[in-house]
Order: sequence, then C-alpha cells, then structure tokens
Amino acid sequence: ASTDGTRTIIKKIKESPDFDNDFALAQIKVLSNDRVETERENELERDRQYELEKLKLQPQSGMSSLNSSFREKKAATSLKSAMHKFDMENSDTILYLNLFERQTKMAEIEETKWVNHLLSLLPVQLAEQIIKLLGDKITDYDFVKAKLLERFKLNAETLRTKFMNFQRPQGTLWKDLIFVLRTYLDGWLGTLKVKDFEGLKDLMITDQLKKRGSPEMKEKFLDSWSKICDPEILAEKFDDYETVRRINKKPWVAKSAEEKKADKPKVFEKNRDRKNSGEKSFNWRDQNSRDQRDREKAYEKNLEP
Repeated sequence: ASTDGTRTIIKKIKESPDFDNDFALAQIKVLSNDRVETERENELERDRQYELEKLKLQPQSGMSSLNSSFREKKAATSLKSAMHKFDMENSDTILYLNLFERQTKMAEIEETKWVNHLLSLLPVQLAEQIIKLLGDKITDYDFVKAKLLERFKLNAETLRTKFMNFQRPQGTLWKDLIFVLRTYLDGWLGTLKVKDFEGLKDLMITDQLKKRGSPEMKEKFLDSWSKICDPEILAEKFDDYETVRRINKKPWVAKSAEEKKADKPKVFEKNRDRKNSGEKSFNWRDQNSRDQRDREKAYEKNLEP
C-alpha cells in the first residue's frame, strides 16, 4: 500500500507543470553525494575512536603483563617453599606428584607451566632425562607424569599393592592416611583408565579372580597381569590355561611289582653294611651287664684279707 502511494505521488509530481526534470536529478545527485560523504566521515570517526582506545589500553596491557610476571614469580617462590626437592631414594613418587598438583592449583599456576616448575624440583640428572623425552610435548604435564611413573616402575600392580598393603606409620593421625590411600587408589584407577562405576566393579571382580588364581597362572600371564581389568577376559585366559594343562598332563600308569620294589626306600641299608663288615653295633644292655660285673669284681676284691 505504501509503495502504491509513493508511486502515485511521484506520478503527480511528474505531471505537475512546475516539474523540472534536470533540477530533480541534480538534487538527487547532491543528496547522494552528501550521504556518501557522511558515511565516509562516520567511518573515519570510528577509526579514530578505535585508535584512541588502543592508546588507552597499551599502558594497561603493559601493567597487566608486569602484574602477571610478578604473580608467576611469587607463585614459583611459594611453590618452592611448600615443596621440598624430589629425593630419588626416599621420596614416594606418586605421593610427591599428587602433592605437587595440589600446590600448583592453590598457587593458581597455569597448567601449561607445570612442567617447568616440576623440572626445577627434580634432581639435575632426572630433569635432563625428562627433557630429552619431551620433544614437542614440553608443556604436556600428563606425559611427563606418565614417564616419571614408568621410570620408577609404578604400574597398576605396584599401585594396587601399595593401596592394599599400606601400613599406618606409628604416631600418624588417621586423617593423614586418607590423602595417602586416596592417592594410591587414584593412581591405580587412573593407570587402568577406570572412569565410571561399571569399570570399578569390573576391576574389583578381576582382582578377586587374580587372588584365586594359582602362582603358575600369574607367571604365565605376567606380561599383561597388571593391565587386565576385564573379568571376562581374565576368566577366559584361566579356562584356556587349565584346558591346556589337562590335555598335556601325562596319563597315570599302574606300576608293576618290580617297579614298586625298586622304588621302596632302603631304610636299613646302613645297618646291613655294618653287619656285613663284621662291625658290631652298640647294645646298651650288654654295656650295663659288663659294668655290673666290673663292680662286683671290685667289691669282692676289697673283701679279701
């Protein structure tokens, strides 16, 4: 409707005797040029405002960078004061790493910088070994942690044993044990990638099967023993093992009388050898009789005048 009204107005203007077509085109051109000029001026104003904002933010950015650097130095200092140097002989690796993670989070250190802080706490020789393995994973803390656990042979079975057999040190509060036990349990579950309740149930059932397996079974599957956390897989391995044992077991054969006689232990062999050699065996009754006769002879001799 509005379009039709506009067309009607334009038609009436053109039909007016006072309408000058050249004048109208000139006015339209002037209005168009004014609009283009206005838009250009607005764009220049926006650019000018943008540059002013950049100039305002530059000092703040520099100050923010200085503050960030100061916070990092302060965090590193507080971390070193809270964490002792790692001792390869006496430190418990899994407990040390867990404590390190808690301290870095409390100090609000970015995870991409955890590796640098950890390397500063390690002995020089160990830190050099880790640096050689990093390559393009210089900021990957999980990779470094896995390599440290591998270096100190802390696999799933080792962490399970630590969790199951941990003894409370004398004089330690019971509350202090929670951190240690939780660390061992988290390490055990994390190594096997147990992330939900179903996985935890499978692990518990698998652990019970392992306890009931024979030492021969454990030796047979030693390479993968600590990595198996699926009860179905372990049960299948055990069944296959026992089936093969039954098939390869030697059949029982009844022995003849001569074989049984040959297997009979020779209990009196020593006495028989002594008898054949003419040597007399000791008899305590004969010895007592001789002693009695000697005493009687001595008594009679004393009675003679």
